[in-house]
Amino acid sequence: MSSSMDNKKHVLVVGNGFDLAIGRKTSYWDFFQSGYCPKKYPAPLISYLNKTLDNEHIRWYDLETALQNYAIEANKLGKGDESFFSDDEKKVICSLKGIVFEPAISNYHDLETGIENFDAIEKQLIKKGVLYQDKWGVTQVPLERDEIFMTCIERDRVALKKIEEGLAAYLNSMDYKHPESTCLADHIMRNALENENSVIYMFNYTAIGSDVLKEDCFAEGYDKRIHHIHGSLKGNHIIIGAKDGDYGDYNFVQKAFDPQFGSTSLVRDLLDADEVEIYGHSLGDCDSQYFMPFFLQQVQPTAKKKTIKIYTYDEKSRENIKSNIQKLTGNKLSWLYSMNDFNIFTQKDMDCMLSVS
Repeated sequence: MSSSMDNKKHVLVVGNGFDLAIGRKTSYWDFFQSGYCPKKYPAPLISYLNKTLDNEHIRWYDLETALQNYAIEANKLGKGDESFFSDDEKKVICSLKGIVFEPAISNYHDLETGIENFDAIEKQLIKKGVLYQDKWGVTQVPLERDEIFMTCIERDRVALKKIEEGLAAYLNSMDYKHPESTCLADHIMRNALENENSVIYMFNYTAIGSDVLKEDCFAEGYDKRIHHIHGSLKGNHIIIGAKDGDYGDYNFVQKAFDPQFGSTSLVRDLLDADEVEIYGHSLGDCDSQYFMPFFLQQVQPTAKKKTIKIYTYDEKSRENIKSNIQKLTGNKLSWLYSMNDFNIFTQKDMDCMLSVS
């Protein structure tokens, strides 16, 4: 770690592993199990995610990969403009809601006698979570009229928004009083904030400040050096989505298509840095556009030697990171080691480092 006296430019990149290291329950599985996750919202996207991500070992990059895969598949199928509910389902919902239904097929006029399986459809919609029964056993319709007639892609747009809103609500519900801790994550963040030549890039949405450092000495003036790549709770907007790509009608699933996605100097700062530390980020495919220029630069014969330190949880995650860096360097991981001061530390390594510091 450089001091503020040597003028070496230092970049710290922080992923969700940082929050986990300091005791925050911010894993995807924690969110998925909470009441804030919209896993009962009726939309093709939600159904896909429920089937794909119902596993305690799922990580946030798995969500982003699932969004990417869903968008590719859905665009190929080309069914986005189809109505989400069938005509019979719409008739049942409208009847229960007391709305006059004007179906696409003109011979559907009688709401009561035009559906042979009214009760069965109603029960199925309740089972799916579209409808629910109150304590008196009366079926309730938690849908506005426009929602009933939405297409599949329209419901998916709403679903993505509900995931973002649900995650923000879940994170805001936490008690952010920092537990008593002397973990290396604290020390790395403290050193970066003390170093006037450091810039910090956050891939999570939570705040860094006195709750992490357990004192107020850095509460003034550090915000200008901390940048949230995909929004923050403090900024009242978070961004979830797939990486850059061509997903046709489903391009809206990309993070870069979010209306509040903004410019960042992360790529430029990584390229210019003398020292780079990455804590709790997988360097996976979904964020590869931010890291590939840097790692490709550092395996070029003319590259300036840099200090690169990556902190991760265990041997399995260290191996995953190496696999990801192989892709980022064009299968030149050994060159990265040879041409830089490069290390990947596990939690066990970090505990040893902390015990002798």
